[in-house]
Amino acid sequence: MFALPRGMRVDTAARERLCARREAVRSACPASSRIGFGRFIVAVRGYLSGTGETAVAWKLDAYLGRSIRRGDAASVVLTGQLLGAGNVAALLEPLLGTFVPRTATAVGRLVRRRSGAYGIELRFATLPVHLDLPAPTMATPARLELALSAVRRVRRNFVRRIRVRTLSGYKIRAVRDHRLIGHHLLRTPRSCRRSWPAEVGVALPGGVKRTSLRIDCSRHATASRDSPKITRTWNVWSTAAATVR
Repeated sequence: MFALPRGMRVDTAARERLCARREAVRSACPASSRIGFGRFIVAVRGYLSGTGETAVAWKLDAYLGRSIRRGDAASVVLTGQLLGAGNVAALLEPLLGTFVPRTATAVGRLVRRRSGAYGIELRFATLPVHLDLPAPTMATPARLELALSAVRRVRRNFVRRIRVRTLSGYKIRAVRDHRLIGHHLLRTPRSCRRSWPAEVGVALPGGVKRTSLRIDCSRHATASRDSPKITRTWNVWSTAAATVR
């Protein structure tokens, strides 16, 4: 679970298309719905008579999907590929005595919270990969990293009417024009005191482990006819990492 500060806004129009549920099941989300990347790492210990230790990693791609439940802002679909699959197959799998999944997938809910310090939560019910190993070998989820961001600008046409002076007097001329409307996947709260609070939570057998984070303020000035004020947007890659030990 990744929790973002109250006042953070989500705009699903930041992507031209949203990944449909049937596409998410097949790990076939369209490229136009991609919103980021990441990495998932599993620590493997206990093989080679208890002395072996290594880490297995999957690279992740993140896509913006349609909401899973009514009232959700959207969903986030993670799909991934095993890094170093050839070495894993040749060197590690014979020692583990089991197959290591080549692909990874998970779907999280992007939820708007009605109360509390946090306004938006990204919740994953399951991790991208479950690695089941025979005892005494153990596989422990070690790290989930995500970097999410997206901006889409849409052209909006309009007609500008200008009063023009002519020899016969003033006339109104119609001039075609357009403006670009920016849609940001995540837009930060309107005010900030040095940083915003955030939180990462991981469900463990003994309860939920929560880690507090701080997001530095980022000010991005925009000036246009339809948005003349200074606005704050999340205009850089914003990375959150969850570590389980």
